[in-house]
Amino acid sequence: MFVVGNGGPLPAALRYTADVFPLKHLSRAMLDALGPDGGGVAWTHLGVLAVWTLAGLVVAARSRAAGHHGHQRSTT
Repeated sequence: MFVVGNGGPLPAALRYTADVFPLKHLSRAMLDALGPDGGGVAWTHLGVLAVWTLAGLVVAARSRAAGHHGHQRSTT
């Protein structure tokens, strides 16, 4: 979800929702690493991205296993 506003602060519920999803953390990690300050590695943001990556891999593995379970190809 992308929210366009007039530059004012976002409502608290929207800020908390944005904190959960990985897009904010990806952009912050990139800004920290590539910004003019040269801040280095943003471990907290990278940790959130790692958790999302692991969760995605688990969901993909489970759905792949469920898709292959009981669906055998016919050889006739």
